[in-house]
Amino acid sequence: GAQGTVYMCQGPLAEGAIAVKMMASLPPTLNLELRMLQLPRHCNVSALLAARIDPAGPRIKVLLAYALAEKGTVAAALRSGGAAGYLTVCSWVVQALRGLRHLH
Repeated sequence: GAQGTVYMCQGPLAEGAIAVKMMASLPPTLNLELRMLQLPRHCNVSALLAARIDPAGPRIKVLLAYALAEKGTVAAALRSGGAAGYLTVCSWVVQALRGLRHLH
């Protein structure tokens, strides 16, 4: 993630793998991100499952648990497979734009 580190996790209560974003500080855009994720579900937007903000200690810690994107991320696909074809890239762009349109 742009604002933190994202881990794939298995939890005892989760029905499968989840993505957990950890941030060492409270980014100014966090409230906006959380408000947008309260909107009705969309297939191109990961669902927020849980959020925890821990202000104790020397640094604020933020944990966000999301539904895991089952097919992975664009970055992971590019790292594992090298260059992507034109139609694949167009598909990724369309999916991202549909998700953004839903959130805005």
